[in-house]
Amino acid sequence: MIPKSLRTKAEDPSCHIIVFLGGVDTGKTTLVWELAKELSKSYTVGVVDSDIGQSHLGPPTTIGWGIVLPDAEDWDEVQVRGIYFVGALSPQGHLLPTVVGTKLLCDDARTFCDKVIVDTTGLIWGDVGRILKSTKVDALAPDLVVGMQKGRELEPILNLWKGMNRPSVLKFQTPPEVRSKTWEMRYNYREEQFRKYFQEAKLVQVRWREVGIFNLSPERLAEMGDRQKGRVISLRDRQGKDRALGAVENVDPRGVLTIWTPLEEEVEVGGVVFGEVWLPEGALP
Repeated sequence: MIPKSLRTKAEDPSCHIIVFLGGVDTGKTTLVWELAKELSKSYTVGVVDSDIGQSHLGPPTTIGWGIVLPDAEDWDEVQVRGIYFVGALSPQGHLLPTVVGTKLLCDDARTFCDKVIVDTTGLIWGDVGRILKSTKVDALAPDLVVGMQKGRELEPILNLWKGMNRPSVLKFQTPPEVRSKTWEMRYNYREEQFRKYFQEAKLVQVRWREVGIFNLSPERLAEMGDRQKGRVISLRDRQGKDRALGAVENVDPRGVLTIWTPLEEEVEVGGVVFGEVWLPEGALP
């Protein structure tokens, strides 16, 4: 059920970017979906999913975006139009790439969509949570911020804008039907998402001395070759866009990187970004 006040503000033609904030298990993603579906009846609606640990658009470790069509029944029917690789399952320790990636994809989405809805992670606690959410709102400059909370735990963040004319802020309590997910449920979801993503992966080779290497020096890569197996990476094209994830199979110190990836054959790799996650067993074909 979409609250009337939210429906009214979101349907206003002058409202283009909507950001949802809230802790874990507050019903953010469910309300994002319901709102996107409703708005898609009258507008072109994009959703940016920046929940890198429990993502619905794009695989875990990435921020993703797609256009929600009126006939879509669930997230699996939304085509992912772009991803940005953060390389981790939590924004903690990765605040800058999380904010930068969300901003870049939101900008991409705005070129195609009348309205863009941004879903966020559940990291709201302490200084880290406040810095992450406030800088994300600063970067995105949304017209509307929607806060979901079980009590008053989100007030320290939402109060940051109480003396400002924009963004508009709406606050809602978590619906009683929302159920908390256990750590095991979240872990299993991530594993399943990785398996789905890599189920049609194939082995490709990249001459890693001839492309950009991010987050790891080429010298270190050559030294740690045997210990890289299973490490999740992103393959960037010649324009610097993340095009697909990969998992390291082998590193030849002479310059060849063998990778499992679903990357399309026609994409020329211009860079390799190393993440901080290793694939779980059984995720590869």
